[in-house]
Amino acid sequence: MTPQRYSQLRVSMVGLLLLIGSIIYILLPFSALRWVQTPFLGFFIDPNLVVNDSGESTWVTQGDEPILSYPDRITAVDNQPVTTQEAYQAALAEKQLGDTVQLTLTQPPAGIDIPSNRPDAERTVQLPLIPFTNLNFWNQFGLFYLTGFILLIIGVWTFWMRPKSEPAQIFALFMAFSALAAGTLFNMLTTHEFSRVWLLSLSLTPGFGIWLAAIFPQEMRFVDKYPRSKWALLLPGVAVGIWAQLWLYDPVNAWQYAIPWRTLFLLNGVAILISLLMMGYRGYKSSSPLVRQQAHIILVGSLLAFTPLIFFFIPISQMIDVALPSAFYIPPLVIYPLAIGYTIIRYRLLDIDLVLRRSLSYAVMTGLLLGAFVLLVIGFTNTFGAITNNPVLLSLIILTLVLLFNPLRSRLQTAIDQLFFREPVTLDKLLRSYNRELTTAVNTDQVANILLKYVSSGVPEATPHLFLPDTQMNYYSSYNNHSSERLNVESPLVAYMRQTNGVIDLTEKRAWPDSLSQQSETVQALNAAVLVPINNGRELLGWLSLSQKKSRQYFRPSEINYISSLADQSLIGLERANVIRRLETRVSELDMLSQFSQALNFTIDFDALLELVFTNFQRLLGIDDFFISLRDKTTKQIYTVFYLENGERFEEKEGADQVVTDPNIHQVVNMGQMVVKEDDYGRSWIAAPLNAGAEPLGAIHTFYRDPDHKIRARQQQLFTVFADRAATALDRIVTSHHLKERAQQLEIMNEVTFSLASTKEVEPLLELILDKAMELLDTEAGTFMISVEASGELEFRVARGPASDGLVGQRLPLGAGLAGTAAQTGRAILVNQVQDDKRWFAKVDAGSDFHSQSILTVPLIRQ
Repeated sequence: MTPQRYSQLRVSMVGLLLLIGSIIYILLPFSALRWVQTPFLGFFIDPNLVVNDSGESTWVTQGDEPILSYPDRITAVDNQPVTTQEAYQAALAEKQLGDTVQLTLTQPPAGIDIPSNRPDAERTVQLPLIPFTNLNFWNQFGLFYLTGFILLIIGVWTFWMRPKSEPAQIFALFMAFSALAAGTLFNMLTTHEFSRVWLLSLSLTPGFGIWLAAIFPQEMRFVDKYPRSKWALLLPGVAVGIWAQLWLYDPVNAWQYAIPWRTLFLLNGVAILISLLMMGYRGYKSSSPLVRQQAHIILVGSLLAFTPLIFFFIPISQMIDVALPSAFYIPPLVIYPLAIGYTIIRYRLLDIDLVLRRSLSYAVMTGLLLGAFVLLVIGFTNTFGAITNNPVLLSLIILTLVLLFNPLRSRLQTAIDQLFFREPVTLDKLLRSYNRELTTAVNTDQVANILLKYVSSGVPEATPHLFLPDTQMNYYSSYNNHSSERLNVESPLVAYMRQTNGVIDLTEKRAWPDSLSQQSETVQALNAAVLVPINNGRELLGWLSLSQKKSRQYFRPSEINYISSLADQSLIGLERANVIRRLETRVSELDMLSQFSQALNFTIDFDALLELVFTNFQRLLGIDDFFISLRDKTTKQIYTVFYLENGERFEEKEGADQVVTDPNIHQVVNMGQMVVKEDDYGRSWIAAPLNAGAEPLGAIHTFYRDPDHKIRARQQQLFTVFADRAATALDRIVTSHHLKERAQQLEIMNEVTFSLASTKEVEPLLELILDKAMELLDTEAGTFMISVEASGELEFRVARGPASDGLVGQRLPLGAGLAGTAAQTGRAILVNQVQDDKRWFAKVDAGSDFHSQSILTVPLIRQ
């Protein structure tokens, strides 16, 4: 099974168990309300009709000499034998409030592990039916149910927030079974419908409690080395739970169910003590300040929540009656899940020093003022008599104390800080100085230098690095150490920090979140003990990285909070610097675009225009590879007109014969839309159409050779704008070139027409016509052939080009070759690959190095 599949299976199983537990929890009030409607004799009943001696102080099971108590067992009601809970309830069903009921009670026989507490093996008692009041219902069910409901909600909420986190999963299960143990307790004492669920919950809570302590806030070394050993923590509870389930309903020995119950109570008490010891050890020994503080928070929450419960579990496991109301040990349980859930969800440090400083000053000041008030009242009373009847004097005393409170508290706070909190106060002063100095920083360099200076001042033993984004290369690099590790903006570690607020403690690898553990190589390459993201909620502006202290000492919470505060305050400076930089960049871009547009308007040479386009794109993107392709309107072929590779232009790869076969370029030209992608080597590649008119003229494309260099969204926008401006200029020059060609053609045609009228000799006229036709079409060779009237053959009268020697005077049979076919059919023939045409008369090229490729043959027809 793959790790991903295993993780999905765990999430599904935990979710299913939480759903089942929630359904059972919803059903409990209905069962409780149904039982409340039945007659009540003033006591609860365990399985097998054994009396349970818990309950209200006015019930018959309470007091120094209770009428009945555990291990009394009901065997008959009004002399009618009963053996089951249903039979007992049926015997009471017809009774009314105030009626007297006779119960026959038996004691455990000799020879079993449950001792008898009365001399008579069997006796009868008469008890009246009493009301089960609303207060009784709240004390015995409502308080337990509400506490369990809060536990369940906290567990489900924590799992909902972090479903893939193992601590969140185990915590959710621990809370769910704890909630069921509390919520089903009333049912176990009344209708017994969910007795087995109560036992199951009671048997699993100790295992999940120790499991949670073993993996959070960091995994124990043994658990980290042997992950499957965590399942062994459930075995003692499961074993005792199976024992309890087997002995729950035993017709032979109706009292023995209590023995595994005691063991479960003791096991839960021991599990709580072990968890407290583990948290205490973590809080003292861990090298991570975050883990130490999380352990302290959980430890304090555990002590407040479980200490009252320990005083209940351990005595009751020895069958010692504990006269503690349920309100004493049940509500405090909520403190523990709140502490755990807080530390799981909120992965950052609290400023404990600030809380202690303020709390101590207010507590001392309040005590002093109360003492002063008492002394003043006593003094005035002894001097002037009782002043309680003098509201004016009392008001003056109180007003004076209120006015003196803040000034005196400020002086007291200063004294307490100097005496007990010297280091945090020094760091606070540095923070205030940093804040003042930061207001003068207007660019990134100034903010970075000030920030690094104050980090070094506050934590001199650690080496700080500030990682900032490179807007051109799309990666983060160290501002003060350019040779250090670089991280791409799309790195999973960057994505994690983009979503994280507060300090990321790397001191203990076992305490890393799953997202960091999956990127352990990248994290370790940073050589950092602490990472502090500078995150404004929208983008990651950078982060602070601190190495381990040179003295190998642990980071103190005050130092971590100081660094975190510096990073938070730096947000303002960096955002202000980014705004200024963006404005300067936009102004620079607009200036560049304006200059580019002006230069395009003044450039009339085609090749100079291509060089101008490349120069401006290079200024924009910093590229060394640049290509411009155009589409021939007649043939629809796309060919390269500008080819620059690695900073060098290759003119031999340019021209109408350099046909582009790249399907991406064809897509851009045909669709008229920009394409941005990564090529086969992971390099960023971009192409934009040359849009000018109804159809694109061609395309411009480029790429970055460095795979880490990505094309940003703003660069894509500018690339399109610059391509559109270049397309307009190219269209203007191409149109101008076509107009010039057309004018030249008309001039040649006028010249030929004039020569036809003025030249009387045939040979010079034929030569003039052929020369002008070759000039008009820009061809390499040409011939003028006249038909011989007698034979119909075609005779070469004029020949030009490399293979023209010896052609003049030669004749072609009528219908031979392309020329003969054109003369015979009277239609012009255009062939671009003459070697593939069967009509081609190859003897024309014979004996020369010239090889004809494309031929245009036009017949001369006498009108």
